[in-house]
Amino acid sequence: MMSASAAAKAEAFSEIIATEQAFGSSGASHYSAGVHFPDGRPLTQKNAVAPVNPWVRGQRLALAMRVAGGPSQAIDPAQFTEPMDAAASDIGILALSFSEDARFWSVGGKPCRRRARLHHPTARRACRRDPRGAGLRCVTLRETGDAAEAEFAMGEVITADAVILALGASIVEAPFRELTGSFSIRIKKVVVLDFDPTSTLYDALIFTPVNAFLLPQPAAGRWLFSNTSTDWDVRPATLACGLSPGDLQAGRAVLEQFCPELGWDLILGRVFCDANSPTGPPVVARLTPRAGAFRRGLPTGRGTVSLRSLHGRLLHWQPKISLSPEVRSVMRKFTLSRTALSPGFGVDTATLGTGIAGTAFSFGKVGPGIASEPHRHDELEAFVILSGAGKVISDLGEISVEGGDVVLFEPFEAHVLHNDGDEDLNFVDVYWCDGNAALDAAAQISAPHGPIFVFSTPPTPNGDLHLGHLSGPYFGADVYTRFLRMKGFEAYHLTGSDDYQRYVARRADADESTPEKVAHHYADEIRATLALLDSEVHSFLPTMGDDAYAEFQAACFRSLLSSTAVELCESPALFDAVTGDYLYQPDVSGLCPDCGGSAGGNVCEECGAPNLCHDLGAARSRHSAEAPVVGSVRRAELALERCYVNIDRHLRASGAPVRIMDLFARLRQRGDFSVPITHPSDWGLPAEGCPGQVIWSSSEMAFGFLYKVQALASSLGRDWKAALPSNDWQIVHFFGFDNSFNHALLYPALYAEVFPHWTPRIRYHVNEFYLLDGKKFSTSRGHAVWGKEVLSPETVDVVRLHLGLTRPEGERTDFTLDALRRTGKEIFQGIWLNWLDALHREIKQDFGGHVPDAGDWSPADRAFFARVEMYRAAMERAYSDDGFSVRRAAAQACDFVRDCVIYRQAQDYAAARRLYPARTRTSLALQATAAAILAQTLAPLMPRFASTLARGIDGVSTETWPTSVRRLAPGMTFDLGALLAFYARFANPVRDEEQPDKGNSQGSAD
Repeated sequence: MMSASAAAKAEAFSEIIATEQAFGSSGASHYSAGVHFPDGRPLTQKNAVAPVNPWVRGQRLALAMRVAGGPSQAIDPAQFTEPMDAAASDIGILALSFSEDARFWSVGGKPCRRRARLHHPTARRACRRDPRGAGLRCVTLRETGDAAEAEFAMGEVITADAVILALGASIVEAPFRELTGSFSIRIKKVVVLDFDPTSTLYDALIFTPVNAFLLPQPAAGRWLFSNTSTDWDVRPATLACGLSPGDLQAGRAVLEQFCPELGWDLILGRVFCDANSPTGPPVVARLTPRAGAFRRGLPTGRGTVSLRSLHGRLLHWQPKISLSPEVRSVMRKFTLSRTALSPGFGVDTATLGTGIAGTAFSFGKVGPGIASEPHRHDELEAFVILSGAGKVISDLGEISVEGGDVVLFEPFEAHVLHNDGDEDLNFVDVYWCDGNAALDAAAQISAPHGPIFVFSTPPTPNGDLHLGHLSGPYFGADVYTRFLRMKGFEAYHLTGSDDYQRYVARRADADESTPEKVAHHYADEIRATLALLDSEVHSFLPTMGDDAYAEFQAACFRSLLSSTAVELCESPALFDAVTGDYLYQPDVSGLCPDCGGSAGGNVCEECGAPNLCHDLGAARSRHSAEAPVVGSVRRAELALERCYVNIDRHLRASGAPVRIMDLFARLRQRGDFSVPITHPSDWGLPAEGCPGQVIWSSSEMAFGFLYKVQALASSLGRDWKAALPSNDWQIVHFFGFDNSFNHALLYPALYAEVFPHWTPRIRYHVNEFYLLDGKKFSTSRGHAVWGKEVLSPETVDVVRLHLGLTRPEGERTDFTLDALRRTGKEIFQGIWLNWLDALHREIKQDFGGHVPDAGDWSPADRAFFARVEMYRAAMERAYSDDGFSVRRAAAQACDFVRDCVIYRQAQDYAAARRLYPARTRTSLALQATAAAILAQTLAPLMPRFASTLARGIDGVSTETWPTSVRRLAPGMTFDLGALLAFYARFANPVRDEEQPDKGNSQGSAD
C-alpha cells in the first residue's frame, strides 16, 4: 500500500508518483494507496495523495477528505450528506462545524490531474490487452533538472520530485524471500470491509488515531472501509482464510466509535498485509534516477510473471538502490538504558525491536531475590545471560545459570528465571514464532518426572459414597493413575478419611453416637464402596488415632504461628442465639457474600467462594433454626492477602483451570481477607496456643496430603518425608469445584509459610456437580443413588462407562437410572457385546479360533486400519494430563466400537466372502486387532472388562499402553467365550436387594 505517511517520513515531497505493478483488479490496495496518513501529523497538499485507480473502479478524480483527530470528535453524518466542492483549491481550510482537532480537505488539483494523464489511457490499453490487468511497470528513472522523470513500459512519461518504492507484503513471499534479510521487513495485517450504504456518503472519511479510512464507491454502490489491524509479523500466506470474527468486531468498533449514527450492513470483506520497517512506518525508499521504481499491491496469483521479472530486476539493481535508514540493511547497536526498563512478567524489561523473520529482542533485568512469573507461550525463546547468576526452572527441572550461558525454551515449556544472587541478573531475551514447532509441541503429550502422587479428596466419614461422589474425584483419579502406570510412570492413588471434619461430630449427635465410632464405621463403608467401583487405591489412610500424624500436624501448626502471615487476633464470629454454641461449617447457612446464592458455613458450593460465617446474609443456625448472634472470638488467622503473590505465582506455574483463576481473581477483589485456621470445638486436633480450639480440618488436610506420602513410603520402603517435601514430587489433585478454594488457594498459601524452600508442582483436575434427576444429590432428603445399590462385578463396567459418558467436566450433568439402564442394554450389550460375539463366532467357525492372516487389502481396509491408530492416539490424549477427560475417552470408545460395527457390516456379504476369501481374512484380522486395541485402551476406564477381553486374545496385555497399532500375528488364539459368558449374566444394574447405610460422606453435598 502506498502511504502518504511514508512519504512524509522521508521528506516533504511536492508530488508523489504511485506505481502499480499489478494494475487492475488484483487487490484492495488500489483503493487505499495514498489514503493512509501519519498519526497526529497535519495534512498538507504536499503529502495528500488521491486514490491510484479512479477509472477502472469508477472512482471520481477528486475526493473530499474529512478527518477525525480523536475519539471525542465523532463525525456527524449530517455534516457530509451534501458533497463538498471537489475543485476547491483552499486545501486545509478548517470546517467551522468541527472541533479544532477534526479536519477535512478537498483533495484534487495538480497531483490527480497528472495521475490522470498517466493512468487514463494506460488503463484502457492495459485492460484491452489483458482483462485480468496487465500491470504497469516503471522501466527507467532519469534526472530532469530538479525533478525525476519516470518512464513506463508502454511509453508514458511523468515528472515528479520523487518516486517511492513500496514493495508491500510481497517482499517476504517467493520470489522475494531472499530479500527479506536486506530489508528487515515487518508485516502488518490490514482488514478491508465492504458495506452496503445505509445513508448518503459523498466524502472519504479519515480516522487518524487508528490509521483507518472509509471510502465511498458510487459506481459499485458500496463503501470500502480499511482498518489497519493490531496484528504484526503475520505471514501473507496465512491470510488466505479470510476474515475472522475478531477482524469484523475490530472494524465495527472503529466505525461505531467515529461514526456512531451510521448503520453498517456488511457485504463482504478480505484481509491483506503491508510491509513495514522494524520501527513501524511502512517500507519506503527514495530511489536514485538510475534505479527502477516498482509498486506491488496484494500478492495474488495474477502477478506471478511480473513478480518474477521484478525479482530479477531488484537483484540486478540492488547495489544502486539508496534505501532510507529505516530500510537499509546496516549494523545496529543497542545500549541498555535503565530508564527504558518497565515491568513485564515479574521482572524489568526493555523491548529492542524486531529483526529478520519476526525475531524479537529485549533486555531484561532480574533483581536479587526476584523471579519472573511462570508462563508458557507458542514462541521459541532463548535467554542470553549477560551478567549475574541465578537459576532457570522449567517443566524439565532446574539448572543454574551465569553470565555467558544461553538457555533455549521450546514452545509451551513453562519457565521461570530466578535471581538467587546478590547482584542484578542481566540478560537478553530472543523469541520468534515457528508454526511447525508450535504445532509439534502442542501435539506432544507431556511426560511427568519423579514420583506422581494422585490425590482424590479424602471423603468425610459421616456416610457412604453415592454416585455424585464417585463420578468426580474417585473415578477420575483412578482412571488417571491407571493410565500413568500403564505408561510406565511411578504413580500412586492416595486418599483416606477426613476424620476430624465438623460434619462427623454432627452425624454422631444425630445418631446418638460418638465421633470416633461414626468415623471408623463410615471409613470402612467408603473403602468397601471404592473396592466395588474397582478403584485401585494404593494408600487409604484414616487420620484418627495416628500419633505420628497428630505430632506432624502440631509441628506444622507451630510453624504457621511463627510465620508472618498468621496472627492470633479477635474477630467477629457467629453464635447460636439459644444455646450460645459457636457456629461454623455445617452449623450455619445463609446467603453467600460473593454470589448471593445459598451457602453453608465457610464455603459456597455454587461459586466456590469462601466466607467467614458472620458475613453470610440471612444466616440461620442449624442448632435452633434461629438467626445467630454476632460475637467475637480470638483465633489463629491466616492473612490471605499477604499470600496473594505466592498464590498467583503457583497458579500460573500449575496451569490451573480458568475457573480457579476466576475464583482467585474474585477473592482478590474483596481486599484483605483473613481466614481462621482454628475454631472452638471439642472434636479435632488440639491447636497449641489456642485453648479450647482445634485446627481447622481444611488447613489440616493440606499437611495431611504430605503425611499420606510418608505413610505410603513406609509401605514401599522409600524415604519420602512429610517434613521434607521434594521438588521432584508431582502432586495431582482431583476434587469437586466446591473444594477449589481449599485445594488451589489455601493449601499453596499454607505450604509457602511452612515450607518456604519447597516449590510444589501441583496439577488440578476439577469436576462440577453431578445431578440426580436434575437436582443435587441430598442424603437428608433421601435424594441419592448409593454406590452399593448399582455396583457388582457384573455391572461395574457399565456403571463406569455410564459415569464416564456423563461425568460433569466443565458443566453440571444429570444422572438417571433409566439412562444407566440404556447404557447397559443399548450400548454395552446391544453394540459392544454383539459385535464381539459375532467376531468371536466367525473366527471360531472359519479359522478354528485363531487370528487369520490378512489377504487382499481394499481402500476401505487401509482406511479402517488408519482409524484404529487414530483412535488409539485420541484415547492417549484423553487420558493424559494435558487433555485429561474421562468423558471424552468414554465417548471415543463408543464411537470406535460403532465404527467397528459399521466396518464389519460393510464386509458382511455371504457371496463375496465365498468368492473373495482373501478380503474376508483381512477384515477379520483387522477387527481382531481392533478388539485387542479396545482392550488395552479401555484398561484405565473399564479395567475388569478390558482385562477379561485381553485374556481371550493371545499376546495382549493391559499392563502396558500400546505405543502404536500393530496387526495381530496370524495364528494367535482369539477366544472370547469366557468374556461373553461372564457378561451374559448382566441384568438390571440397580440391585434393589442391597440397601446401604445412608449418610453424607461430604457434608457440603447436602
